[in-house]
Amino acid sequence: MLEKICTDFKTSKKLKELEIKEYGYFSWETISNKGITKHNLTKNPFNNRTDEYQCRNSFAAYTLEQILEMLPLEIKYGNSTLELTIYRHKEEISLDYSGYYQATPEQKENLATTAARLLIELKKDKII
Repeated sequence: MLEKICTDFKTSKKLKELEIKEYGYFSWETISNKGITKHNLTKNPFNNRTDEYQCRNSFAAYTLEQILEMLPLEIKYGNSTLELTIYRHKEEISLDYSGYYQATPEQKENLATTAARLLIELKKDKII
């Protein structure tokens, strides 16, 4: 169930690599045992854990609400101001900055992950 509301493992890991502030109530944990590695999504409050294990083997999993709080409502692009728009047309949902930066869900991807991909793109391009 948590997989439907939190950013996926790959995207959460990328957010950590880009040094996005880690906080929230969910985290991805990597557990290795006898050569088998598993990635578990847990309900443990990420921001209440301070042990070294947490720093090395887990990272925050974000909800759509958390990602939307991090996305700016508008960005400057050259001489233009681009506003964040979220819209739905039939079955397609899109997040868009006036056509310059946009994201739509990939196959079986939840909206938290889609919004996080947009955040990653803005961070990589040093827009934010």
